[in-house]
Amino acid sequence: YRVEAMAMILACHNLKIKAVEYQHGGQNDKHPMYTNWSNAPRDGYELIPDTFWMWGDISKNRINLWANNTKKHNAITGGNIWLTYVKENSHFSNVCPGIYDDKKVNVLVSLQGDKFFEDFVLEYISHSSPSINWHFRDHPRIPISDSLRKKILSFPNCEIDYSTKSSLFNLLRKVDIHVTGFSSVSFEAQAFNIPSIFTHLNAKSGFKDILGKNGLFYA
Repeated sequence: YRVEAMAMILACHNLKIKAVEYQHGGQNDKHPMYTNWSNAPRDGYELIPDTFWMWGDISKNRINLWANNTKKHNAITGGNIWLTYVKENSHFSNVCPGIYDDKKVNVLVSLQGDKFFEDFVLEYISHSSPSINWHFRDHPRIPISDSLRKKILSFPNCEIDYSTKSSLFNLLRKVDIHVTGFSSVSFEAQAFNIPSIFTHLNAKSGFKDILGKNGLFYA
């Protein structure tokens, strides 16, 4: 739902080419772009994809609540095909053993910029056992500030650069626990049987129906 993507979708519409959006993660009832289009025109919108390829039925059904009222838009459940491919091919599993130490507990923190980072996570790290290694993964579009980065790296058992640059699915093979404000990485972690702990209020309201189930928790 950025300007460049809408321009591409408009070009597809004008050329009568089907536009399919391959979704990242899940959508909740409060997402301003994907839900609550209760007055959508029957012919749909020229700037919105024809088809939304979703990971699961919950997100698909949310979009189809409005998309089914149009002749143009629809949502399907296609799953996460890249994740499945990586899981089935072991040659993708290269992770630095010195950083992801099998003798320690490895916690991956998926960042979403400063705005959605809770200070109590740093407070917890300051009191945590040295047997825990904390791996922070910066967001590709919303990097954290230099000041937050400095606070994180002030702890000897924290790192950012390696986990930011490495393949997410490779990391999830080595992770014991995943922590995030409300990132969709939590659903990818489920595929590797990794429990996730949400820390931001957005998760409490947006994912209220799934918290406490299938390894998804809220702190």
